Amino acid sequence: MVNCYFSGQGSKRAMPRVYAISSTRQIGRVSFALMLMAIWSCSNGSGTPPLGQVDGIVTLDGKPLPAAFIEFIPSQGRVSWATTDSTGAYHLDYTNSKPGALLGEHKVKISTYVMPSPDSPNSGKPELVPPQYNCKTTLVADVTEETNIFNFDLVTGGWKGAGSAH
Repeated sequence: MVNCYFSGQGSKRAMPRVYAISSTRQIGRVSFALMLMAIWSCSNGSGTPPLGQVDGIVTLDGKPLPAAFIEFIPSQGRVSWATTDSTGAYHLDYTNSKPGALLGEHKVKISTYVMPSPDSPNSGKPELVPPQYNCKTTLVADVTEETNIFNFDLVTGGWKGAGSAH
């Protein structure tokens, strides 16, 4: 307790304990503000961790793979994604408004499977990509601060495709 006195009509009375609590609250507020400043400085002030721009082309058996969904999966943190265009080209997004991927090593999954709608059983799309490139991926990419180009030349190697996810 802080021993503070105030004078009033000739008597000295101890101040209420509120001042001791107030100084504890101030320490908490300062600590919280310092923590926010540290987080802000680590994220370059944008609230987003450092990202690397990632582009590339995906082919399957030497031909562009359109409408394939690509995921870059870091060991920790948010997954980045893209969908290939008609030429097999992609550009990764970290969020809907931030392009790129977290820095570091990522597992990469590529898939063409689209689940059919319950209302329209023929609306889905089959998986054209072998399991070693999606559910059992062997693909790895190391994203750096530079512009990253990762082209993926996939081969079916006799794999016939499937109508369901792997």
